[in-house]
Amino acid sequence: MADIWMDVDTALTNVPMNIMPLIDDTDFKTIETGLVYNSAGLSLIWNFTNTAGITTGTPVVPTTGGVYDMSDSTYGVYRLEIPASGGASINNDTEGFGWFTGEALGILPWRGPVIGFRAAALNNLLIDDAYSTTRGLAGTALPNAAADAAGGLAISDAGGLDLDAMNTAAVRLTAVRAAVLTDLIDGGRLDLILDAINVIAADWTDAGRLDLILDTAAAGGGGGTTNVTAHVTDIQTE
Repeated sequence: MADIWMDVDTALTNVPMNIMPLIDDTDFKTIETGLVYNSAGLSLIWNFTNTAGITTGTPVVPTTGGVYDMSDSTYGVYRLEIPASGGASINNDTEGFGWFTGEALGILPWRGPVIGFRAAALNNLLIDDAYSTTRGLAGTALPNAAADAAGGLAISDAGGLDLDAMNTAAVRLTAVRAAVLTDLIDGGRLDLILDAINVIAADWTDAGRLDLILDTAAAGGGGGTTNVTAHVTDIQTE
């Protein structure tokens, strides 16, 4: 987990080089405040792990008046500039997690905080922007691409759809049903349904099923019910 989050794809001027004050390697307690960009034995490595899990280590040479300027933020904690692009060794141009490790003459080896680099918009939503009581995270509405698409929000293409207005007389279910019925008739659908019913009835009569059932029921007397039931069973199994 990152100790610090910063924006990716931007020039940074105050990236911490060490997470704890630098300590003298003789008495193991004196804070070192004299480290400079060209101190004897200075070796600085930028370790970076991207989101695919690939870790690299890149040597960085601190400068003064260059893109890797080093500064002391007092109390033995140092900072380094990292450009967005154009640097000779490292750049802030990739999402992931980075941290410095280093050593110098007379100073114990050190490690910097793990810094997470992600899009500025994510840092704005999760850290910088105010909390929204209606959305949780402050920000804009859902993108248009999500609306009216598979899995997206249902929208009114015409616009101006007021759900409260759905309770008015003009658009109650009676009117909706009438509109649907009109569409069925105008589209030639309802008459097709009725024609299909006629065809089914004709099939039964032409196949000798419906008239047989009726004839049997009329002539069967006391056994009419049994005969009708038998014919219905025959029809169901065919």
